[in-house]
Amino acid sequence: DYRDNLKLMMKNQKGSKYIQKKIEEKSPEFLYKLYEQIKINLFDIMTNQYGNYVIQKFVENCDKKLISNMMKILSQNANGKMLYEISINNYGTRPLQKMIEYLSNNMSQQDINLILNFTKGNALNLIKDINGNRIIQCIIQNIKNKEFLSPLYKEINENIVEILKTKSGCCVFSKILSNIIEEDLNIMIDTIFNKIDNLINDEFGNISLKRIIKLNNENYNNKIFEFIKDNLILLSCQKFSSNVIDACIDNT
Repeated sequence: DYRDNLKLMMKNQKGSKYIQKKIEEKSPEFLYKLYEQIKINLFDIMTNQYGNYVIQKFVENCDKKLISNMMKILSQNANGKMLYEISINNYGTRPLQKMIEYLSNNMSQQDINLILNFTKGNALNLIKDINGNRIIQCIIQNIKNKEFLSPLYKEINENIVEILKTKSGCCVFSKILSNIIEEDLNIMIDTIFNKIDNLINDEFGNISLKRIIKLNNENYNNKIFEFIKDNLILLSCQKFSSNVIDACIDNT
């Protein structure tokens, strides 16, 4: 049966390469047959060593409606748990990022809801994960209407110290600074300043503080300067907080 053959071929090296070439031919008949197999085996294929490349190639060459349908299938399984598992999977994270990227230029409200819903209650774990943090960065970058990201930022804000003390969290914060609206940024910055003593001499926390300084926002920098002024000698002698002082000097 060709359906069984397609499923097996997608999950081995030679078969995956063959199907990717067939996808590039853009035969409507073949793409339809392939999609029928993809949608009933989506999790297995996305998280497979070779199958994930088939999904990426399919996303690049199919109608965006099919990508939306695939996202809907994943989100409806176990209240989005499948999307979470794919996000933290070494192979699954790649095609999921591709799906989000290819939806971004014409993303419907339903698409946005499907993407954001599975992050609820999972933002911290996703950000701390080596693969999951890339999904969070992808979401932040590709959802064009930034107001819709406010619930995600609220959850991040509630865990901001733990997040900024990790390498992956530091990377996510950098992406946030490039995309966040001012209202959400002010709330997040206020939380960071309230916890600045827990971050300034941290291996990764100090990096995020330096990034805030480089925004050249007078209000933000004055608050950092005020904290440093009261603890200048101690902070100057510590390994990581001294980097923040250097950043302050460079931006005065």
